[in-house]
Amino acid sequence: MNSEFYAEWLGDGGALLAQQPNIYQQKFDAYYGKSVSRSGQGDGPPVKIGALFPVFLTTAALAVCWAAVLWSPRFTSDPASFWDVLKFGFLGAYSFILQMLVRRFFQSDLRPAAYANALLRLIVVLILVSALYQILPQGNPRGAAVIAFVIGFFPLAGMQAIQRFAATALRVAVPSLSPPYPLNQIDGLSVWYEARLLEEGIEDMQSLATANFVDVILHTRVPVGRLVDWVDQAHLYLHLDRLEGTWRERKHAKTGTKPQNSNGQPQPGAFPSIAQGSVTESSRAGSKTRTALRQLGIRRATDLLKAFPPDCLDPGHELAPRSTWQKYLTDIAGGGLDQAQLRTIVRVLDNEPSLAPVWNWQERGVRRYVQPAPDLLVVTTQPAGIG
Repeated sequence: MNSEFYAEWLGDGGALLAQQPNIYQQKFDAYYGKSVSRSGQGDGPPVKIGALFPVFLTTAALAVCWAAVLWSPRFTSDPASFWDVLKFGFLGAYSFILQMLVRRFFQSDLRPAAYANALLRLIVVLILVSALYQILPQGNPRGAAVIAFVIGFFPLAGMQAIQRFAATALRVAVPSLSPPYPLNQIDGLSVWYEARLLEEGIEDMQSLATANFVDVILHTRVPVGRLVDWVDQAHLYLHLDRLEGTWRERKHAKTGTKPQNSNGQPQPGAFPSIAQGSVTESSRAGSKTRTALRQLGIRRATDLLKAFPPDCLDPGHELAPRSTWQKYLTDIAGGGLDQAQLRTIVRVLDNEPSLAPVWNWQERGVRRYVQPAPDLLVVTTQPAGIG
């Protein structure tokens, strides 16, 4: 009854429909089981045998791997063979799986799908380590063991290494597995939440921005305010140039150097460290644009719309030449977002339908406490002893 939406729910006849089935009740029951939402109503056994199959299968796979690891523990101090390197890959995968399961247990999100995902990670890591071992230096087994452990924790790193080696050896363009707008660029979205969203088919910012809000809330148990903030950030970043992804791009962005030939002259088509636009695949303006906006406290799409209302950015209104906005958005580092770019981004975001849940949450889901006026407070006193 303390909810902001209680009066609206009651006025729409919510009390009469409370016992009627609805689509999200059915989704909740299908995902978590009827025992969670209908405890004590006798709707069947709380845990079904079919739901325990991934748990048993993952337990058996981990038991077999641990038996192989502990059969000869000498590898921990002196790895020397392929099997020793493979064991380190298993240890890396197991450390991730263990932390993932414990975190999801404390978040009340531990379901059979978590064990199926753990089994999948284990199989993928063992295969990746086997393939990557063929291109690692054979004279350094300790280094190979460390690399195998890291791949167990981050399988995508191993896949990217194999992809780059294949592209170099075959001299062909191998499709990249790294999206241009990865989830790890969003503030507050850790590797654990990234792995959890990946289970729901959310692989990059575009998938997050267009996902069904209620489905993501029901399936991931992410706090609503945190999820709203992630989606809000994703909408802004999708309308800006991407950040520098490789070490070469970050180097050019920080040092400000230009490629030069043997004579010390700039190469034909050379570009500055951070261009004003996306001139090539290895020179992006994403870092500068985001930094300029961050200096103004703008980190989300709604922040940009609040700072620059669309009605104040029509062609008849120009930003003051000496204003803070003009200084940070157009003067720093030789140029940033000019007025035309800013006006276009604001217009597009203002008409973005996927931002409706974000605005609803900010305007209705969370309300600022307003202290009552002093004249509305009624203070009564009673003599001692009177109830």
